[in-house]
Amino acid sequence: MNPQPEVLRSTASCVRRLISTATVALTAAGTLIPAPVAATDAPPRSTYATVVERARAVAATPYVAPAVDALPKALAELDYDRYRSIRFAPDHALWKSEGLPFQLQFFHCGFFFKEPVHVSTVDAAGIAPVPFSTGSFQYGAGGPPADLPEDLGFAGFRVHAALNRPDYLDELVAFLGASYFRVLGKGQVYGLSARGLALDCGEDSGEEFPRFTQFFVEKPAADSTTLTVVALLDSRSVAGAYEFTFSPGDSTRTVVRASLFPRTDLDKPGLAPLTSMFLFGENRVRFIPDFRPEVHDSDGLSLRLADGTNVWRPLDNPPQRHRITRIAADGVTSFGLAQRDREFDHYQDLETQQERRPSYVIVPRAGFEHGHVELVEIPTSIETNDNVVAYFVPAQPLRGGESFEFAYELVATTADDARRHGGVVIATRIDPDVADDEALFVVDFDGDESSSREPVLDARRLRGEVRASRGEVRSIVVQQAESGRVRLSFRIHLTDREPVELHARLLDGDVAATETWTYLADLP
Repeated sequence: MNPQPEVLRSTASCVRRLISTATVALTAAGTLIPAPVAATDAPPRSTYATVVERARAVAATPYVAPAVDALPKALAELDYDRYRSIRFAPDHALWKSEGLPFQLQFFHCGFFFKEPVHVSTVDAAGIAPVPFSTGSFQYGAGGPPADLPEDLGFAGFRVHAALNRPDYLDELVAFLGASYFRVLGKGQVYGLSARGLALDCGEDSGEEFPRFTQFFVEKPAADSTTLTVVALLDSRSVAGAYEFTFSPGDSTRTVVRASLFPRTDLDKPGLAPLTSMFLFGENRVRFIPDFRPEVHDSDGLSLRLADGTNVWRPLDNPPQRHRITRIAADGVTSFGLAQRDREFDHYQDLETQQERRPSYVIVPRAGFEHGHVELVEIPTSIETNDNVVAYFVPAQPLRGGESFEFAYELVATTADDARRHGGVVIATRIDPDVADDEALFVVDFDGDESSSREPVLDARRLRGEVRASRGEVRSIVVQQAESGRVRLSFRIHLTDREPVELHARLLDGDVAATETWTYLADLP
């Protein structure tokens, strides 16, 4: 089975969202592809160190955007269906003939992906560019477009490994478009995306999209369990070097380290950005016609703060305009966009299998000591629009002419680590007009049963704590829903429909028994 159509469908939907909003589109945020690092007769002492110095040199030169007509017209004007018909021939996968544990396949330029990238391999013999060849692609009816340049390059690439079974190499990672990449763990299907860097996301001035312009893939040994990819990033405001070390498994772990070299001051750099889609869930307050009960790739922002507090922010599809939420996160232990709901019956979609979409957890290692986590939610009426972004913003701007290093681990998982620390939110429901000037909120918490078979969450011992930024909280009720599950309901009395920030949790005495639920209620 060739998984490319799903990658293209998912990635293209992400790019459509970017183009359809008032941000800078990918084609307008392109970068000059620096001359590729030449082939060498000896390997660099450190691929990452080599690319760091390359990025430093690139940042010291003026940025020059690529010509908008650089791609041959026959490729630039491809529509979605024609582009999907161009597939890499699996028999031409890099390292397939050597039987290595990782193989590479490549994406063709065209459609939205108009700016080629250069891909090289690094081994004991040195650095060797991967040549483009039409013979490595299946073009369908009509064959390849005429007069393609020999040095066309690729739109991106994907990595295959024995992820789900030992005798078949599944897709593990895909790099395609700007600084976007996607990672899968065992049994997962593509959903949200990760990015190298976000700049001015959600700002009225428009977003800048840095690009990975060159990749260096270190050739694995026959018994390797990890794969390392180093990338050069460039854009109008910054250049940088990134190293990704992928460890496939039930939860695939990716260790990322990066060095940034800003050309100008970066007032709002978004580190470890994640991009996803949320159309509607249990908390829907406006009608979108659809046969499915829920439609989303992620349903919440999850954080574990330095003091041990777990925070859950259910995602929303704002009714009017985009909104930005900032959560103070000095010393944050982890954060990420999660798909917590794993029940097929809650989606009823045999094609998209949204219950199998991964959660991405960011575990900081360096550079995340002071700052805040930011969540951007953008209105959308269709699921092909990625409309949610989350990232970490350092407390201090990154200054032009200086350098900044950071590191983190990205975990692609279906597990929910927050459950180890108490009860978690599993559903948020809202009745915006339960009574005159009142809205009803119903929050369900879940706790696994303990070894004594007693429910972790017992409504007889719990009380609800609810805070609102304005208005009056009324009628707080805690009820046992079923063994281990407790429902908290409350009403908010408001004299108008301006947004209200809400916080709630369950307490056992004075001790938190659950994570903290936070919500920005933007009622219609």
